[in-house]
Amino acid sequence: MDFVRAIKFPFEDREWPVKLVIGSLLSWVPFVSTGYQISVARNVMQQKENPLPGTEDLGKVITDGVMGTIAWIIYLIPLWPFIFVSMCISGADNDGGFATCVSCCVTILAFAYAIPASMLYVMGLYRYINTGNFSSFIQIGSLWRDVTANMNALVTLVVYLVAVSILAAVAGTALVITCVGPLVVAFLAQVAIGHLIGQAASSIKQAA
Repeated sequence: MDFVRAIKFPFEDREWPVKLVIGSLLSWVPFVSTGYQISVARNVMQQKENPLPGTEDLGKVITDGVMGTIAWIIYLIPLWPFIFVSMCISGADNDGGFATCVSCCVTILAFAYAIPASMLYVMGLYRYINTGNFSSFIQIGSLWRDVTANMNALVTLVVYLVAVSILAAVAGTALVITCVGPLVVAFLAQVAIGHLIGQAASSIKQAA
C-alpha cells in the first residue's frame, strides 16, 4: 500500500478545486462522507485514473454512504450495552470517580473492538463493491474467515488508517482558526482512507 499516494491523489485531479469544495460542503452530512470513502475505494479497485468522485457521481455517493453507515452501525451493536451502562453510571455517580473508571474501561474496550470491526467492515466493503448487495456486509462468519485469510494486509491497513486519523486530528486542530479548515481536512482524510481501503482490496483481490 502506498500511503503517500493516498494522501496526495486528490490534487492530481484537474478538477480537484471544485471536487474538494463540493465534497467538503456535503461532508456536513455524515453518511455522505462515508459515501465518498466507498466511492474512492471502488474507483481505486477499478483502476480509474481519477478516483475522486465528481458531481455526476453524487447519487451513487449518497447510496454508498447510506449502505456503509448502516453496516457500521450494525457492526457496533455489541458495544451498545456497554455504552448504555456507562451513561447510566455517569448519571448516577455524583462523585464521578467510579463513573470515570467505567468510562475509561468502556473507551479501551471500544478501541479494542474497533480493530476487528474495521477489518470486518473492509471485507464487507470489498464484497459490497463487487456485488452491489448490502447483504455482503452482514455475512459475518464468512467475512471473518476472509479477515483471517488476509490478516497481514488488513493489519497494515489499520496502521495506515490510524496514521491518517492522527494526521487529520493534528491538521484540523492547527486549522481550526480558519473555520472551514477542519471540514476540508476531514473530507481529505475520508477520501485518503477510501484510497487505502481500495489499495488493500486490490491486493486482496490479486491474492485470491
